[in-house]
Amino acid sequence: MTHNDPQLTGYFNWLALINLLMLGSLLLAPPQNFAASCGGRDRLLETLRRISLGGLAQPHHGKFADTLLADAFISLEIIYADLVLYLALLFSQITESPDDPEYQAVRHIVKPIAMSIPVLIRFRQCLTEFGRAGSTQASEGVWGGWHLLNAGKYISSIPFIIFDILRREAEDTPAGIPGEIFYLWLVSHSVNTAYSFWWDISRDWDLKLLVRGSSEGHAFGLRKDLLLFGPAGYYLAIFTDLTLRCLWMLKISPSIDRVLDKSTWVFILTFLELVRRAMWALFRMEAEWVRVQHTEAQSAEGSVKVSKDEEAGLSEVQVMSPSYTVNSIMGEAAQANPVAPPAYKPQQDPISSRRASI
Repeated sequence: MTHNDPQLTGYFNWLALINLLMLGSLLLAPPQNFAASCGGRDRLLETLRRISLGGLAQPHHGKFADTLLADAFISLEIIYADLVLYLALLFSQITESPDDPEYQAVRHIVKPIAMSIPVLIRFRQCLTEFGRAGSTQASEGVWGGWHLLNAGKYISSIPFIIFDILRREAEDTPAGIPGEIFYLWLVSHSVNTAYSFWWDISRDWDLKLLVRGSSEGHAFGLRKDLLLFGPAGYYLAIFTDLTLRCLWMLKISPSIDRVLDKSTWVFILTFLELVRRAMWALFRMEAEWVRVQHTEAQSAEGSVKVSKDEEAGLSEVQVMSPSYTVNSIMGEAAQANPVAPPAYKPQQDPISSRRASI
């Protein structure tokens, strides 16, 4: 659209900034006509404020919403990084041109740092959950190691981001990408993809596909309670999640640049990642609902058991004969506080006493 014209590029950059300011004003200070939605807006702003620093609410005060929104920001990391890069270029007066070395230097530094922020936020939330689980581990038998494994999943993306920076910088050199950097980038990305896919299926969706010997009483690889679809729908979701997570491998193909230009390819990847995240969120909320229902059912069973035990104890007391109960209590009291019985005084017959007086 701008044909690398610096004046047109600066003009459209300011138009984009005006649009961002208008959207931000609608969120922070909506018009009077949108007053009915202020409650949800306030909760959203409160959640954004809390998770922006890696905070996490308590389990019964919105913790699930915090983790869900923070995970969504990870899928938006490319968009967030482009926004940060745009603001950096706007206020530094650097022309957004692929031929400008200053632009390339800023892009290689700002974008990876911006992409790491959502990951580090989620990493801190996992450490917070681990600390909370450690305080209740001894009393409730809760193993907090799952939170550390979840934190490891997020931190495993940092090496990939670092090697991706080195790979992009090497692409602009005449020598090309060194073999060591390419293989380190490939291994780090593969490890993060496999780790994330395993966590999606086994923990976030609570399916048993990657768990040995756990398909008794339900469809293979799934769980007993399926609320959204039949088994075929869950198998399709697993296949779709794996396929969309592995689309990055197309970057290795040298023919991909001949079919699509780089900006179009990035747009398609970002859009498909948003589709994958929306699907992930749907099954993640279903799994959380099933867990909550199971927890409430177990609590109800425990309370019913206690009430039955209490009723059984009360019935045992009621079937005891009153005389036996009173005698037992009096006997225990007599053993505890022995008292001498009063002296026996026989009562005199009134008729015999009158005869004696006559």
